[in-house]
Amino acid sequence: MNGLIALIDLIFRLASLLFLIRFLLQASNADYYNQLSQAIIKATDKIANPFRQILRPYKNLDLASIAIAYLFSLGFFVVLSLMTNTSMDLLNLLLISLARAADILLGFYWWSILITIISSFFIQQGINPAIALLQDLVEPILTPARRVVPALGPIDLSPILVLFTLTFLQNAVRQVI
Repeated sequence: MNGLIALIDLIFRLASLLFLIRFLLQASNADYYNQLSQAIIKATDKIANPFRQILRPYKNLDLASIAIAYLFSLGFFVVLSLMTNTSMDLLNLLLISLARAADILLGFYWWSILITIISSFFIQQGINPAIALLQDLVEPILTPARRVVPALGPIDLSPILVLFTLTFLQNAVRQVI
């Protein structure tokens, strides 16, 4: 039973992450013509387009994608409670679903920043489309940190500040879950 729950958890996490990334693509003005951007958009269009009729984008925020990501987080807890034959009150269910979506988003940012840090030592910028896309996605949260933490020559310490902040936020969110 635990293996099945872990598999269902993985499926719902990946689905939620896919729509969160789609939201971030638009929010961060990432390169639309990047191959991975195109793949994510094509993979999510069939579900996102009908939702977009109800939840119109606001400026560069794709509200439909973030709502779908939240619904996948909510769906996981509904399926989990049905599988384990337990019940949750509605307010608690909505709150832990929001915390789960936030945890997925914070985890994505944490790993993306770590990957871009490590790849900066090995891969030339702009060569790998995955790294270029990750850099586009994390730049909006690194820019404010760069204003606070001065660069030490070629060494940029702002990602470390952001990683500490993300870790702190993840621990706070996981207290709810």
